[in-house]
Amino acid sequence: MTLPNFLVIGAHRSGTTSLYSYFGQHPQIYMPAWIKEARFFCYDPDDPVHRAKSRAIFPVRTLEEYTALFDEVRGQVAIGEASPEYLRNSKAGARIHQLIPHARLIASLRNPVDRAYSEYMMKVRSGNELRSFEQVCREEREWLERNLYFNNLQRYTALFSRDQLKVILFEEMRDTPLAVVQDCFRFLGVDDRFVPDIERRHNTGGLPKNRMVYRLFSNSTLRRAARKWLPERVRTVVSRVKERGMVSLPLAEETRQRLMKYFADDIGRLEELLGMDLSIWRNDAKGAREDRQHGDGV
Repeated sequence: MTLPNFLVIGAHRSGTTSLYSYFGQHPQIYMPAWIKEARFFCYDPDDPVHRAKSRAIFPVRTLEEYTALFDEVRGQVAIGEASPEYLRNSKAGARIHQLIPHARLIASLRNPVDRAYSEYMMKVRSGNELRSFEQVCREEREWLERNLYFNNLQRYTALFSRDQLKVILFEEMRDTPLAVVQDCFRFLGVDDRFVPDIERRHNTGGLPKNRMVYRLFSNSTLRRAARKWLPERVRTVVSRVKERGMVSLPLAEETRQRLMKYFADDIGRLEELLGMDLSIWRNDAKGAREDRQHGDGV
């Protein structure tokens, strides 16, 4: 039975799709080719609500199904998967620790205001949100609170040693992708001289020019089938067509500043917890734009 020895645990809209792609290119790293988000450690078989959810939400539900994701491992040093829901799921950390306590964990964090806005835009693109961003922030405080990084990361630091947890910043991967990715390679114990293809953009933000085309390309069932059956070059062409059909819609600066005040205390607590300088989130003038090199990476 083969289990992963590392996980990309999140956060949503913070470059995890890019990491999944770059890691999958490394000859010493194994990532399941046909599925990015297994969400296995989020699934509770005793919860009737979970059992009623479609396979699009919880695609992997049993240990047998989970280990089957790694049946094609052939001597790779690092074996992993990427499920950004692990970071904010209240039970995933404990389940991971119970099954694979020595696993290495990679968390990619993004300016919380930009991350929240990007998630909102994703819901707008899919047709699941009609309210303005400002209205959602006023009416969905629980949604904002679920995305406070300190509480989410503290669950992991309480269970795993600090040297098992690698925290990277979306903004640094956006600006210096190769340096960040090769640093991750060193963390995973693989050859850090390998240079993946970092030119392709992943999960770009904004709104689609043609919603019908966007929904076709974004269908989760079709995407999983494409990963399993279509050659990489074909998937790349499809992705580029989808990217060219997106237009960015920046966040209003007044809203950004108001939300930065809301997240300020959490950012300070996170800096203390991780021993990291997060001033880039306070000073980053480029954060409002979603049309960056690495998209949003869900």
